[in-house]
Amino acid sequence: MNSLVFAENLKFLRELHHLKQADMQSLLGFSQTTWNNYERGVSLPKMADLEKISDHFKVLESDLLHTELNYHTRIEDVTQRFLDCKAPGQSSKPAHHISQIRRLTPPLPPKPEPTPPQQATGNTFSPAVISVDMQGRDNIVYVPIRAQAGYLMGYADKEYIEGLPSFQMPGLHNGTYRMFEVQGVSMAPTLLDKDRVIAQWVSSVEEIRDNRVHVIVHKDGVAIKRVLNRVTERNKIYLKSDTLTYRTEYPIREIDPADILEIWYVRMKISADLSEPAEVYTRLSNLELNQHEIMRAIGMKM
Repeated sequence: MNSLVFAENLKFLRELHHLKQADMQSLLGFSQTTWNNYERGVSLPKMADLEKISDHFKVLESDLLHTELNYHTRIEDVTQRFLDCKAPGQSSKPAHHISQIRRLTPPLPPKPEPTPPQQATGNTFSPAVISVDMQGRDNIVYVPIRAQAGYLMGYADKEYIEGLPSFQMPGLHNGTYRMFEVQGVSMAPTLLDKDRVIAQWVSSVEEIRDNRVHVIVHKDGVAIKRVLNRVTERNKIYLKSDTLTYRTEYPIREIDPADILEIWYVRMKISADLSEPAEVYTRLSNLELNQHEIMRAIGMKM
């Protein structure tokens, strides 16, 4: 199947019939998220669902997949091919409701849809699946610890993503976001075990912010680390842990950009830990105390 041609055709036919993505639930039984993924070109329907779409719009499956339909296309001809193939012997007159809605010029542009994603090419990425609410806004999908192993296999599976918890948060509507749960002490004191981070989609390796915390989904797992971006100099990125106490247990890890599946830039954290500052702050306090003792000893000698 040609996903890009199919995606454009699906959007064209929906708009031609003055339909919204949300309408496809009642008309054909497709959830808005599923239909949105079809129009984005990130997934394709099963054959039974493709036939359902074909029958509804009176367009052959082959035309849906391979013929670029637009406002320069004679919709009557497309419909006639469908009628000739699906119901031989019927009148050659196209279906009335199809001919009524045909236009010679495009209608007023609808409310803009989210930018369709492309598959990863070189160092450029897009989310494989995006969940949206009834208003077409991207949901924040939550990936807890117990789901992270499955996320590596299911990040591009719409049914898997639809099965994860999702929510909206005020002020986070200017991009695509995911929430990930932190496991372990490798990022302490910046991030503690069971903290949650909300991260924004990053479209390319080159856009990684040097020495900032990111979620890197790569072929071996999901890593929440501080990232050193050395793509220009060495064609590598390096994952660094913030911990000082356990730094020998968490050495810097080198990652090839070709092994990266997704990149998310951490924008905020949610933590239930309200304990007093430790580690870095304790070390700083000790240094200040030592400096005070040294200065006092020097003063006594003078």
